[in-house]
Amino acid sequence: KDDILLYAFDYSRVLWAIGFVTALLTAYYMTRQVMMVFYGEAHWKEARPQAVEGHDAGAHAAEPHESPWLMWVPLVVLAIGAALGGVINLPFEGRDYLHNWLEPVVEGSERTLGATAEDYKWVLLGLAAVVALLGLLAGYLVYERRRLKPLEPAILAHGWYYDQAVSSFMGGPGQAGFEATANFDANVVDGAVDGTAHVVRAGARGLRHTQTGYVRNYALGIGVGAVLLLGWFVARGLM
Repeated sequence: KDDILLYAFDYSRVLWAIGFVTALLTAYYMTRQVMMVFYGEAHWKEARPQAVEGHDAGAHAAEPHESPWLMWVPLVVLAIGAALGGVINLPFEGRDYLHNWLEPVVEGSERTLGATAEDYKWVLLGLAAVVALLGLLAGYLVYERRRLKPLEPAILAHGWYYDQAVSSFMGGPGQAGFEATANFDANVVDGAVDGTAHVVRAGARGLRHTQTGYVRNYALGIGVGAVLLLGWFVARGLM
């Protein structure tokens, strides 16, 4: 995170400011999540899943319980990597092992910090640490100590109204568009395919009457054809 903010500061102060505020919000809402999940009063007994077809479908599912090892072992591995990941790229001389390891791969597209960013590197690092601590403190005072009222505008409480927008679209113009597409497929696309099949089948039924299997009918056809060809040649000779 600090490297991202540092390089953003070197490229654009606006991008750095956005990332800086995002770091504050990240610390705040992660503290909110921890406080609401692991601290305070238990709420899992307030709403148990109802029985389904005479069976208590969720009597145990609502109780907190440990995940199977197949789920928590990868989480432990990721937690260790997250805890130690920053150590391999500390901003000290000779301690940026990750940077040195990746340098042969990204050397051609690597961005070099300007002198201003290098001069302010430790200041930016300190500001990022302070703003993270402020986010942690704000989340703690709001959701654990109840000292401050939570600042949650309606747009954030409703998740930017994303779910409502998707539901409104899917239930309105989206559904109408899907129905129109289904009708076009059923009537136009399938109609063209079915119409072609009907034409071929009707033509086959008509031609089937000419293939009777009787030799005399074929001989009659050959004879009539020969007479017609002879008449055509005679007519061309007289012209």
